[in-house]
Amino acid sequence: MRVSEVPLRYARALFELAKEIDTIDLIKQEIFALREMFEADAEIARFVQNSNVSPTQLSQVMSAAMQSAKASSLTKDFIFFLIKKNRLYCFSAVVEAFQSLADNLQNVRRGSVYSAVDLSESEKKNLENIVGKVTQRTVLLDYKKEESLVGGLVAKVGGYSFDDSISTHLTSLKEQLNKRSIH
Repeated sequence: MRVSEVPLRYARALFELAKEIDTIDLIKQEIFALREMFEADAEIARFVQNSNVSPTQLSQVMSAAMQSAKASSLTKDFIFFLIKKNRLYCFSAVVEAFQSLADNLQNVRRGSVYSAVDLSESEKKNLENIVGKVTQRTVLLDYKKEESLVGGLVAKVGGYSFDDSISTHLTSLKEQLNKRSIH
């Protein structure tokens, strides 16, 4: 996912501060929890996105939310900074950019696998090993059952796409047969 420049700048600033005090994992956990809280309740989401809400009102609500979430001072300060700069609306994108920065530091690549059937744990582990060798990174895959696939699977990881679906094999076979029939 491509993150726009503004959220990326804020994510980089938070990331560098967290890196400085060796709290990247903690901050990531906290901002993910806050984002989940924002997205879980439609009323909170509308409140955060509402441009008519004053920074003072936002600060009061966020202070209570972070108190219940027991957020660190860095996370609290960052949220209040976003409020002060009228940028809380882009918090979700900041979280995504932070995740990407943390993944790069930890040599992690995330991706999705779409398969015609649910994969067993051993198949998932095998696939992660294969993709990890190709990308030369630790791979974390999200698995989804895709009804439109006749068989096989498609994996998308970073800039890589691994297509081992039946439809791709059939298309390839058709092209090979067409080439042979022409000659």
